Amino acid sequence: MEHTLLTPTHSSHKTHLSSRSHKFAGRLVRSAVEVMARVCVVGAGVVGLTTATQLQKALPPGSTVTIIADKFLKETTSDGAAGIFRPGLQFQGDSPEVTRRWLQDSFNFYKSILNSQDAASAGVKLISGFHFSSKYPKIVWNSLLLPILEEYRSCTEEELSFYRHKYGTFMTTILTECRRYLPYLTDKFTRQGGRIEKRHLKTLEELVRAPWIKNFYYVDYDMYIVPGFEYITLGGTRQFDSYIEETNKYDSMAIWERCLALIPSLKDAQVVQEWVGWRPYRPAVRVEEEFLTFDSGRSLKVVHNYGHGGYGVMTAPGTSIHAVKLVMKMLPSALSKL
Repeated sequence: MEHTLLTPTHSSHKTHLSSRSHKFAGRLVRSAVEVMARVCVVGAGVVGLTTATQLQKALPPGSTVTIIADKFLKETTSDGAAGIFRPGLQFQGDSPEVTRRWLQDSFNFYKSILNSQDAASAGVKLISGFHFSSKYPKIVWNSLLLPILEEYRSCTEEELSFYRHKYGTFMTTILTECRRYLPYLTDKFTRQGGRIEKRHLKTLEELVRAPWIKNFYYVDYDMYIVPGFEYITLGGTRQFDSYIEETNKYDSMAIWERCLALIPSLKDAQVVQEWVGWRPYRPAVRVEEEFLTFDSGRSLKVVHNYGHGGYGVMTAPGTSIHAVKLVMKMLPSALSKL
C-alpha cells in the first residue's frame, strides 16, 4: 500500500526560499522566491518507488522526496510478481476512461524503457505467448489490451491442435521483472537525491529454472507460465481474505500439475523457489487526494495510490502519473505553477 504525504503547511514547519528563473507570459523573468516541497512516499513496492521517481521529475529543484517503508526490494510482494503487461478485466479505476488512461500511460512508460539502453538493467523486455481455454471462448480475448498491443491475434488451427485447446489468442506484450526493476528504481531514486528511511509506521507462485521455455502461457483464469530473464514463474492462486505467509504444499502441487499438463517438458525443470505474496485488493484502485486533520490539531495532505491487486507492476506508472498530478494540484499555487 503506497501513500504520498505532503508536509503540512502549519507554522511549526519552516518554508525554504531561494531565487529562481522561470518563464511567464512568454518572457524570462526572475521570481522573487521559490517555495520548495517536502514530500514523503509511504511504501517501497513497485507503486511507491514509481510514484517517488515520478515526483522527482515533477517537483521543482530543491524539493525533497523521502520513502518510508519497513520492507524493501526482496522483502516486498512486488519482488515475486511475474510482471507481465496483461490486465485482468476486473482491474478498474473510477471510470472506464481512467482505467484506459492508466493502462496506456503505463504501456508507454515501459515501452520508453524498452527502447532505451536501460532495458536489460531495468528488467524490461518484449515477450510473446498464448492464452488458451477449452471451456470459455470469450476469456481468451482481452478488451483492455486490444487498443494497446500491436500484435494480438487468434491462434491458428495448428497452434490450437499442438497445445490441445479449442480457443486461444497469441500476443506480444511487455514483461517487467521486479528482481531487476526494483533495484533499478531504487538506484535511480537515490542518485537523484531521494531519501530512504526503513521503519514501520504504526498510524503462490513457484520459480523454476527452465531456459528452454520462451513463450508465456495462460489457461483459463489462474494458470500461467511466464518466463523472465533467468527464471520461469508458474502460478497461481487467488484466495481472498487469506493472510497465510507460508507456502501450501497442496497449492504447489496443483500449480505444478496444471502447468505440466500444458508443457510436459517442465518435468525436467529445477525448482528454485516457492513464494507466497499478498495482493492488496479493492474493487477499484484508489488514486485520490485527502486532507487529514488529527486530534492534535495538526493537518496533513495525502494522496492515496493503492489497491492494484495482482496488477501493481503493470499499472504502477499510470496510477503514479495520476497521483503526481494530484500532488501538484495540492501544493501551494506559487509552487504548483513553477
